[in-house]
Amino acid sequence: MKHVLHALLFTFKEILTVKVIRLSLSIGFVVTLVWGFVGYLYWSKLIAFSSYILELIPFSMLESNGALVLSIFFWFILILVTFAIIFAFLGNFIAGKTSKNMANIYALLIIAASAVFWTIIWINKSTYIHTELVKLMSWLPFKTLDEGISFILGIYVVYMAIVMSMILIASLMNGYFIKSVLNDKIVKNREIKTIQYTLRDMVIFLVASILVVPLLFVPLLNVIIQIGLWSWLMKDTFVYDNLSLLSETVVSKEQLKQHRGAFWSISIFCALFNLIPIINFIGPFFGELAVYRYIEEQKQQQKI
Repeated sequence: MKHVLHALLFTFKEILTVKVIRLSLSIGFVVTLVWGFVGYLYWSKLIAFSSYILELIPFSMLESNGALVLSIFFWFILILVTFAIIFAFLGNFIAGKTSKNMANIYALLIIAASAVFWTIIWINKSTYIHTELVKLMSWLPFKTLDEGISFILGIYVVYMAIVMSMILIASLMNGYFIKSVLNDKIVKNREIKTIQYTLRDMVIFLVASILVVPLLFVPLLNVIIQIGLWSWLMKDTFVYDNLSLLSETVVSKEQLKQHRGAFWSISIFCALFNLIPIINFIGPFFGELAVYRYIEEQKQQQKI
């Protein structure tokens, strides 16, 4: 665990730089625009698919636990709205007083502060919010309730596509990213087919995400499952990406199992980034760098 904490602290120091934040935010906003446009083009089909999934869920379960889904959606939207309002008032002032690069860092700090603020509100008023949303659910007829939650699931699918795209891009850019941040000489091991592992895991992740949609309406279990799926996808991707940069030979699965706890810990930590919009753009790059640092230290000590 000491080595994991050291890798995370090292990554925080390196990741909170203008260059890295600008890179991750630029890519993230472009990916969001692309998937937003795709979602707009196929929105009717997306809603139809969501409605089909909801038909598999009993109405009583949809009515009672749908309040949780709605609560998470409102929390998510309030973070973005708060960020937009604050930046609308302070954006010109920040742009005038700081460089464009520093403005990106301030934007990140504002979104993080907004997330913390609304999370505290939600925790303190969770019972009241849930009770009021359950009342709202009980008043709505099935068709209205189905359409409302289908809309939220549609947004959820688009968000998942953004998360997967950011992980894939971070994987493809890993060699360039590590080299630019650390100025290390990178020689990629072609024996380790990282893209094959990444694409295979993404297909498995996609199928698993579809299968567990009904469980998203089960309180607490939904958060555990979602973070678990994100963590699993990131773990294999980050490990194989960085082994291809640091290992001259293929590392056996038995050797990797000795470090399974460390890899899971880093991946779970990075998966938490996905819970906050905009901050999630940094998560995959943070994870790639943290795993790189961990494996580098372990190889220096000849433990991998």
